[in-house]
Amino acid sequence: MIVFYLIGNSAMCLHIKQKWHHRSAIHVLFLNLTVADILVTLVTMCSQLVWEFMDREWIAGDLFCRTFKVCQTFTVVSSNYMLLAIALDRHSAIVYPLFRNARTKALITSAWVLSLLPSLPNAYVFQTVTLSDGKTFCVAKFYTSSLFVLHRQVYMALILLVVFILPILIIIILYSKIIYTMWTRFGSLNRFRSRKEHFIDPKRKERKTKRECLNSSNSHISRAKMKTLKMTLTVVSTFLTASTPYLVQEIVIAFGNPSLLNQKLVAFFGIFSASNSALNPYIYFLFNCNTPFAKKIARSTCNCCLPVSTKTVNENEKTSHV
Repeated sequence: MIVFYLIGNSAMCLHIKQKWHHRSAIHVLFLNLTVADILVTLVTMCSQLVWEFMDREWIAGDLFCRTFKVCQTFTVVSSNYMLLAIALDRHSAIVYPLFRNARTKALITSAWVLSLLPSLPNAYVFQTVTLSDGKTFCVAKFYTSSLFVLHRQVYMALILLVVFILPILIIIILYSKIIYTMWTRFGSLNRFRSRKEHFIDPKRKERKTKRECLNSSNSHISRAKMKTLKMTLTVVSTFLTASTPYLVQEIVIAFGNPSLLNQKLVAFFGIFSASNSALNPYIYFLFNCNTPFAKKIARSTCNCCLPVSTKTVNENEKTSHV
């Protein structure tokens, strides 16, 4: 997963860098999402892998123990909050296109700053504990006599609410409103066009073709927005699929009976919850395979997954273009 993360996110950074002179708001947002995903890889996953190889023994001191847990939480939260920032930007662009202002930087800055809020309590919650055999571990105070189980439940409730539940609910509400708006808007537009076609004068057909040429730019903008919406919806769907099982099991561990859970599944869903960060760049390339750089990166990930009939159609299209 770490190798998969680094290849995809590094390629995505290079691709967005090539288009930086013609960048849009979605490029800037996805670049920050890529940076957050790279931090998940380097700070959270790589450090956790080293820590597991050391059998979780801690040798870096109490201060770095607290800093380490703050950074681990910060990277995961920043990735989630950046998806929320993308959802807010798409909602503003599609639902309120006439009143949209240039607030992409404000969304990005807010996502990075707010990611610190759920992370800072770890500086107090975690500490180093030395056992009788002389080994030192970096553990939460909930598992020692410092804090009671009730404190852990309150802490976990706040973390799950702020990091997962609220972002998931807000993202679902925003995209539901986006889909409803596009459905009603395009539905009313189609009804208007059908009534107009019914009463059109045959002598005005030539003028109609000219108007269609003039409106081609608007239709192109709509297609671009639709492609971006499909891409962001796929990213969000991957996030929901990866995060929901982990969220459910953490609720059971905090407020239910942890013995009911299979430990192997607990470990699997803990790793699976971070898989959306690995898939985000490949989803981006899947929806942007029309550029030469994206074709090179996405060929192995897009074309290998297509059915044989689809590949044949694509090859025929290329031949017809030639």
